[in-house]
Amino acid sequence: MEFLKKYKDHILLSALALYVVLLGIGVIAELFDVQSILNWPIYKF
Repeated sequence: MEFLKKYKDHILLSALALYVVLLGIGVIAELFDVQSILNWPIYKF
């Protein structure tokens, strides 16, 4: 639990940055109709 107390802010910031990057990749793939990216499992909802 000490690890989570010490690095909670870094973990949350990293998760947010990863979310924004994946969102950006998805938007670019939608705009330019890049099917190879749109076929990634993360974008199949």
